[in-house]
Amino acid sequence: MSPWEGLIGIIHKVTNDVIEFINDMKLLKVIEE
Repeated sequence: MSPWEGLIGIIHKVTNDVIEFINDMKLLKVIEE
């Protein structure tokens, strides 16, 4: 496994975490309204 593959895997994980976080914030805003 090349270092690049590991880096891409980390970027994918972080991106997914960010997307989930943004979706959670949108849900919270909808619930508050």
